[in-house]
Amino acid sequence: MRNRYLALFVLAIAVAVLLSTVRQTPRRSAPAAAAPSESAALTIRIEIADGVVSPASASVPKDRRVSLELVNGGARTAAVKLAGYEDRVAAELAPGASRRIEFLADRPGEDFPWLVDGRPTGRFVVAGAHLAERRR
Repeated sequence: MRNRYLALFVLAIAVAVLLSTVRQTPRRSAPAAAAPSESAALTIRIEIADGVVSPASASVPKDRRVSLELVNGGARTAAVKLAGYEDRVAAELAPGASRRIEFLADRPGEDFPWLVDGRPTGRFVVAGAHLAERRR
């Protein structure tokens, strides 16, 4: 009977040591999912002519990388900015010139106006979760 208790005691100690060793080994973490900004850039082409942008409205999902092509189809130089993203999207285009700008659309909002020569024309929408909640 004494040997059984001794065997049980040794077994309990062995299990305790095994469990403490398993607990201390680092766990493998699941591979991180790719962030939305790492996916392929969404291409948008904006044409400027006579102080007006076309298309008049463009929309992208929040946290999406945007590859923007600005094209001046007008007869005079145009200064183009995207309000709310002026630090990322601003260009001065000669007639017939184009410029490609890539940026992250990480500032959600329904109405970012395109500014052509300082005047608002058209709009850019960055759709995020807050927009879906408002529409409920």
